[in-house]
Amino acid sequence: PTVLMAAAGLDGDGCPPPQSEFPSRPPIKTTKVKLSSGTVAEVVTCVPPPTERFGSPPLVFVHGSYHAAWCWSERYVPFFASRGYPTIAISLKGTGGTPAGEGVKKIKIDEHVDDLTALL
Repeated sequence: PTVLMAAAGLDGDGCPPPQSEFPSRPPIKTTKVKLSSGTVAEVVTCVPPPTERFGSPPLVFVHGSYHAAWCWSERYVPFFASRGYPTIAISLKGTGGTPAGEGVKKIKIDEHVDDLTALL
């Protein structure tokens, strides 16, 4: 099963500690993935080391307006991966490293839903 993660504060500043403070920070990988919806999406992943995997479900991070996968990659992605959760963050169409397409002026929420469905 997949768990959808909403932004939630984990300390007084509303964020987990920066990745430099993690005892064993797993590597973060940014790739381009061609989805069945046709979108070539920027996807950030971080897999826990084998010694820290506990059969935890993957966490999928979805950004809001004016953001992209990068907003999760500094703190949340490595924080949860270092605690045994495989993590995935996507840049939605028209944001970050996921282009909207030639001549596209607006994107409908249904297109984001299609891309998320294709990713999952």
